[in-house]
Amino acid sequence: MRERGLALPVAVFALAVIGAMVATAFHAAHLEQRSGRNSFFAAQALAAAEAGVALVLAEWEAYPKLGVLAAGDSVTLANVAFGDRATFQPVVTRLTDGLYLIRSQGTSRDAEGNLLAQRVVATLARRAAAGVTPLTQRSWVPVY
Repeated sequence: MRERGLALPVAVFALAVIGAMVATAFHAAHLEQRSGRNSFFAAQALAAAEAGVALVLAEWEAYPKLGVLAAGDSVTLANVAFGDRATFQPVVTRLTDGLYLIRSQGTSRDAEGNLLAQRVVATLARRAAAGVTPLTQRSWVPVY
C-alpha cells in the first residue's frame, strides 16, 4: 500500500521536471532565433553603409559640390534606399586639398519604420585625375 501512495507524487514530480526541460529548450530556441534575426539586420545595415561609400566613390563626378568644398567642410548627401527596408546616407568631409573622408550610415528598419540596426563605415579617399580613389583596396572601416 505504501508503494502505491508514492507513485502519484513521483509521477507529478517527473512531469514537472520534463515540463521544465521542454520550457528551457523552447526558451533557448527562441533566443537563438532572435540572435540570428538581429545578426541579419546588422549585416543588412552594414551592407547599406558600405554601398553608400561605394556609391560616392563610383559617382564622384555626379556631385560637383564635393570638388569645391573648403578644407574642414562637409556635405551630407541624400538618404538613399537600399533594398526594401535598408537605407544609407553618405557624408563627405574634405580634410586637406586632396584628401577626403567619406562616411556612410546604413540603417535597417522594419515595416513600420522602427530602427532595427544601424552601422557606420568610413574611408579615406585621395583626389585623382578623374574623381577620387580610396587609399587602399576596401579601406572602409566600421566607425563607432
